[in-house]
Amino acid sequence: MLWLAIYLPQLSLEALSLSEEQRQQPLAVMALQDCQRCVLASNAIALAAGVSPGMNLAAALGLCPTLLWQMQQGEAEAQVLQQTALWALAFTPTVSIDEAPGLLLEIGGCLAYFGGFELLQQQLWQGLLALGFTPQLATAPNPAAAMLLARAGVNGAPVELSQLVTKLDVLPLTLLLSDRRRLEWLHGLGLRTVGDCRHLPRAGLSRRLGPGFLQMLDRLYGLLPDPRPLVVPPASFRQSIVLPYPVE
Repeated sequence: MLWLAIYLPQLSLEALSLSEEQRQQPLAVMALQDCQRCVLASNAIALAAGVSPGMNLAAALGLCPTLLWQMQQGEAEAQVLQQTALWALAFTPTVSIDEAPGLLLEIGGCLAYFGGFELLQQQLWQGLLALGFTPQLATAPNPAAAMLLARAGVNGAPVELSQLVTKLDVLPLTLLLSDRRRLEWLHGLGLRTVGDCRHLPRAGLSRRLGPGFLQMLDRLYGLLPDPRPLVVPPASFRQSIVLPYPVE
């Protein structure tokens, strides 16, 4: 099997209904972290002013007093992902939504129809840009590896099974874990990459981080199956668009 991952790092911004005037202003999306409003994503204008992900709201406003900000719109993001998944069904019948956030497409059976990997990837890339996304694409033999490589920005030719270990081992642990306490413990041992964890005794890892961490590693390296729920198109189609200003 060959899985192509579409990672959408700016989805929280791209899912917002914004006017053209708002898009020309410094803008950030906030999420609650430890009971504080922190920057989840910021547009290029806000980034240039120093507003970066992870920064709390007070610090962001201190750097950029004209910053426009909104809380994360989870329902809007889910709706955009669902609509994009239905769009992706034009390329393959095997599409799954990932929490990264992004999409996973099994493309092994449709490469010949689209004229090979490069032409298929080009069509997907151009289509995603036309939809207003800033995507990151990567391909691997299993879905977990494909998405992690996409999040790392590893683009290019499909990663073969024989290359998978080498490609994954060098990725930073921060891509694999979001739990701060787990990361601090691993960093305290001098571990920085996914490969560093893979070489540790499994029994000790399971005791410290739980059996779920080992299962995640095994799915990543293709040692365990990784079934994904597939997107099923609805029997009927209906869509509404929220416009940024009144229309007569």
